[in-house]
Order: sequence, then C-alpha cells, then structure tokens
Amino acid sequence: MNGTLKISKTRPWLICLLCCLIFLFSNGAVSSSFNTTLMYIRDEFALSESQASMVTGMRSLTASFCLAILLFGYSKLSVKAVIVTALGAAVAGFLVFAYASSYSMLLVGSLLLGICYGFAGVGVITPIVRSWFVKHRAFALGLVTASTGFANVIFPQIIKFLVEGASLRTNFIATAVMFGVIAVIAILFLKDDPIKAGYYPLGGEALTESAPSGGAKKEYVENSEYAPDWRCHALMFLFIFCVSGFNYAAWSNFTLLFTGAGWDRAEVANFMSICGFLLMVTKSGYGAISDGFSVRRSGWVFFLACFIAMLMCGFFSGVQNLFVMGAIFVIYCVGGIFSGVSLGVYAMEFSTAKNTKYLSAVYVLVFNVCNLVTNNIVGAIAEHYGDYRPAYLVLAAFVVVGFICVNLAYKISMDNRKKLNSAAKE
Repeated sequence: MNGTLKISKTRPWLICLLCCLIFLFSNGAVSSSFNTTLMYIRDEFALSESQASMVTGMRSLTASFCLAILLFGYSKLSVKAVIVTALGAAVAGFLVFAYASSYSMLLVGSLLLGICYGFAGVGVITPIVRSWFVKHRAFALGLVTASTGFANVIFPQIIKFLVEGASLRTNFIATAVMFGVIAVIAILFLKDDPIKAGYYPLGGEALTESAPSGGAKKEYVENSEYAPDWRCHALMFLFIFCVSGFNYAAWSNFTLLFTGAGWDRAEVANFMSICGFLLMVTKSGYGAISDGFSVRRSGWVFFLACFIAMLMCGFFSGVQNLFVMGAIFVIYCVGGIFSGVSLGVYAMEFSTAKNTKYLSAVYVLVFNVCNLVTNNIVGAIAEHYGDYRPAYLVLAAFVVVGFICVNLAYKISMDNRKKLNSAAKE
C-alpha cells in the first residue's frame, strides 16, 4: 500500500461499539424484548391471542421482505443509508404504536418495526464488521450480537417502569426518542468502509493492493484459504435449515417442553432469563475462540454442545432436579450461538469483501424462512406424541446433519482454493 491510509486501533472498535448500540435497539427493543411490550398491548387493546400473534408476525414477514429487497438493491445502496432508514422506520413505528386507536394501526406500527428489524439486523451489520476488521472479526461480530442478551436484561425493566409508572404511550414515545438519538449518532459517525474513511481496517495493513485494468479505482483485497462454489452454498443452506431447528425452534419451545414435563412456570422463566445473560457471554466467547483457533476448528465444540443439549432435553427434561435443568440450559447456551453470531461469521468465511453483504442477507433470509418450517415440525411431532421430548431427539439429528454440511462445505472450498493456487503457479 502507498501509506496514504491511517492506522488506528481505536476507530474500528468505536465502529464496533456503534454497531452494538444499533443492534441493541434494532434487535433488542424491536424483537427480543418486544414480547414484554406485547403483553401490555394485548391487555390495553383487548386483543385475542391470534391478534397479538399477528402483531409480531407482521414484523417478521416485513423483515423477510426487506431482506429480499436488499438482495436486489444492495449494489446501489450504502449500508449506512440502509441502517439509517431502518432506525427512522423504528421511530415512525413506535410513534404509530403510541397514538394507535385501532388494531389496524397496530399492524401498521408492526410493519414499520419490521423494516427496522430487516434493515438493521445481523445480515446488514455483518458487512460493516467485515470491512473494519481483518483481525478479531468473529469476536467483534460476537460482541454485536451479544447485545441482544443485554437487551433482554435491561429493556423489560425499562418497559415495566415506563408503562406502570406512566403509560403505554409514554413507553412508546420514549422508545421513539431513543431510536431518533441513535439515528443521529449513526448519521454522524457510522462509516461503511474504512478505506473510504481514510483508514486501514484493524489488522489490514498488509492487504494486497489491486489495480483493475481500464483505469478503475484501486481496491484492497484479502487472500483467503477458501474458494466456495455453489455446492458449498447449498450445503450451508441445509446447515441453516438445521440451525433453525436446533437453535430457533428448540429455544422457542423450551417453555412448552419444560412446563409439559412438569416444571413450574416461574422456574422455567427464571432459567430462560439466566440463559439470556449466558448467551451474552457465549456469543462473545465464540468470537474470541473462533479468531484464535479458526472458525472451522472451533465449530466442533459448539456443535457438540448443541448435540448434548438436545439429547438432554429429550431424555432428562422431565427429571425434577434443578442441577439437571441448569446443566441443560448452560450446555445449550454454549451452542446457542449458531442462530445469531455464527450466521454472520460463516457469511464472512464464505464470501469476499464485495459479496459479504449479499451472502449475509441471504443467510438471514433463508434462516427466517426455515424458522417457520422447523417450528411447525417440532409442533407436529409434539402433537403426535403428546410430548415435546421426542421432538428434541429429532433436533439432535439436525445437529449431526448440520455438522456434516458445514465440514463438507469447508473441505470443498479448501480443495477449490488449492486447485486455483496450483493453476496460478503454472
């Protein structure tokens, strides 16, 4: 490189911190902790269970639609513009909720929140992390996704304080104001690309300079040990389907599994809260371990944890022992990172700087679609047997299939890279 770029060890981490803040709100206030708000909405508007479910369902459908839009328009959009649009939609959405006078207005508000959820989720944050970090990428993305666990700790308390201390409308207005502040901060300080901002990415001082023919603008590219093809991506799609089972569907049905097995609702709720906190730690830990030992090698540990957790759910969830239940939740939390941080990490592994934003959006979109399927599979198995435990034994098989798919994808991509390198030397 010609030395015109600045080296900064703090700027990338400041960008990471800003991404954590954005993700804390876009996925925390809009998704993971919104169920607390939904409880008050249901009571205030006298909604049926199906109507309340549709409020969150509208958000998820809109988020998936937004991800599909990104796949067609990403080349003409900056990631920063997409995120600022998302935050602006959240401001509008919470204001609609604040002044809603009918069920249809609630659905409009949910639609706007879905825009935020889709345009500022992990599929959009991942390209920013990739561009600013050559070293510590997985750790940085782990920190970002771990912020949802923090959201589960703080937002329910804030919501309860505002609603019970003032009103539901006050809660929505305060949330809209917070999103507005985050949007202003993003406009002022968020940068898509360190090169355009005049900086090296962290650890990127030795990036290879590429000068395309025809007088095109110089680019800075990385060497990779992987060269994925369509087979790799097909295998990863199958892996994502499996993940939606042994992470999303497994987590979504934990309360039904344990209460159906005889556990008290309060005890299950307490363990779910503890699990939310532990996932903050394990997501960050996953990133640090993956950076230190490679994503491919460290994956063995997390797959094993998921496999053991699913087996324990199937065989021991009915054992009325707090130690056994605690062990199930702790082991699950080790492997529970797949549906969050690992989707972004694998997207960075099997992409280049140019197509990371496309691949990460595709992975999240496929994951959202698969969630609907696998959750219904778990429900159908539970209905057939009158018990959720057999479903978790099926999910243990999902872990095995997912493990095989990921490792086959790595083998194929590494073999492809070796062939390309050999051809280049000839």
